[in-house]
Amino acid sequence: MSTKSVVEREFKNVNKDVIVDFTYASLPAVTLTGQEIRFNPETEEGLGRVSAFVAGFVGNWITPNGVDRLYNVTLNNSRFPEEDIRYFSGFSAGSSNERESGELALLELPASQYAVFHYKEGMGSVFQTAIHDLYKSISVSKLMLNPVGMDFMEVYESDYAETGAFYIYVPIV
Repeated sequence: MSTKSVVEREFKNVNKDVIVDFTYASLPAVTLTGQEIRFNPETEEGLGRVSAFVAGFVGNWITPNGVDRLYNVTLNNSRFPEEDIRYFSGFSAGSSNERESGELALLELPASQYAVFHYKEGMGSVFQTAIHDLYKSISVSKLMLNPVGMDFMEVYESDYAETGAFYIYVPIV
């Protein structure tokens, strides 16, 4: 039997509709060093695979290297929507030795404006709710998605273990 959980978040009224509250941010281009996985977010098995992937990445690269910020990027898959999602976990630093080992790859994120959503618990726990929230909020607010090569990115700060707070950045124009 599956259990339902309540996702903690703030709401606001926009254009006579209730949506999840968000802020705006402008971020410069950033080069991430990390690893990629493909998974199906519509299945428990897929969500389990990506959760294990992120935990392994954090254990192997984030924690040992004292990285302050983890980026988990959901890359666009509009050419082949029936395929799994491409998901990149990375950080904005890394030595050339790490990249030369073949274990890590680079991902370039261009500068963009973002709608920024605040959640707690981790994406694995709030995925379905968050996806609905993001796209409803963007639509109701009459914002346009910026086609920068990704759907959105999750950003986890170094205090995530204590606060459980993370941010979802959706590129907008």
